[in-house]
Amino acid sequence: MLFIDTIEPIPAEGGRAMHFDKRTSADLDYLKAFAAFLVVLGHCLSYYTAWQPLPLFAGIAEDLIYHVHVPLFFTISGFLCHRQPLRPYYKKKVLRVLVPFWFFAFLKVFFSTVIVRHFAHADTIGGQLYDAFVIGRAYWFAYAIFLMLLIAPLFWEKDEKTAPRKAIIGMIAAAVFCAFCSIKELSLLTEVFQISRTVKHLPFFLSGIVLRYYYPKLKEFFGRRRIPALCLAAAITAASALCFALQLKIDAYLRLLVTSYALMALLLALANALPENCRALAQTGKMSYQIMLLDPFYKVVLFAAAGKLFGGMPLALLPLIAAADFALGVITCMVIRKIPGVRILFGL
Repeated sequence: MLFIDTIEPIPAEGGRAMHFDKRTSADLDYLKAFAAFLVVLGHCLSYYTAWQPLPLFAGIAEDLIYHVHVPLFFTISGFLCHRQPLRPYYKKKVLRVLVPFWFFAFLKVFFSTVIVRHFAHADTIGGQLYDAFVIGRAYWFAYAIFLMLLIAPLFWEKDEKTAPRKAIIGMIAAAVFCAFCSIKELSLLTEVFQISRTVKHLPFFLSGIVLRYYYPKLKEFFGRRRIPALCLAAAITAASALCFALQLKIDAYLRLLVTSYALMALLLALANALPENCRALAQTGKMSYQIMLLDPFYKVVLFAAAGKLFGGMPLALLPLIAAADFALGVITCMVIRKIPGVRILFGL
């Protein structure tokens, strides 16, 4: 408990949002943009396996991407979640998270029924609706983040100094629970509303809450030890990649936690190295959730077009397809933001 007692948390007076300096705000927006692109790239790598297996180097890249993209998104969500009046808080989360999920899930069901059955997880429309809205398989991360935001007020206190302790206890409890359950056992917890995946990723969200309170001191601490910290993060990432390449049997959840935070540190260093006035990248970060929701639709179209054009799917095309998918998502969001009625459905 020495660490907790010697670092003072950041106050959020009156339950209002804490105002970050320009550097921190830029880093957060950049990280959200990185997370969205990694989701798109990771999905492209996974989708490629429908044609043929990935070579080892691409398999390592896919594995590392899947260890960081969504965990980073959840961690940032926790970092930005602060104490505030409950009614407007929940209203905002429904409008920004749940409404876009419902809209895009309906689009997926329509798309798979009328256009192509790629998204279909059931033979009937009723089965597809059940799978999309009860199981939540259409966009599992959307249900997971909404459930995390739903319980976040449990970790808020008027006395802000006690809030990190509750979040730390919750984070450790969830991590220990997941560590002692296998990934298969976790999936049996319940698939309804993606509760199993929510529990699995809850430590990342809670760690974001903790990091928010201790961020200034941590920034100062690691600022003086930047090179050793980055070397350690790079070494952990390399070790994790080696474990994947050699198919070493280690605890999957422990590897997820360690690898995720190491990669997050490297991505934060990358974000911090960029100028704080990259407006295009910052604006992209603010649309990260919507870009991830749009990704499946553009991915299917781009893969189909590339397959017909090249008579197959060259591996070298994947980065270009991912970039095009990402760019189309950004452009779509920029257009939708200018349409008052439709932007509500997108949560913009």
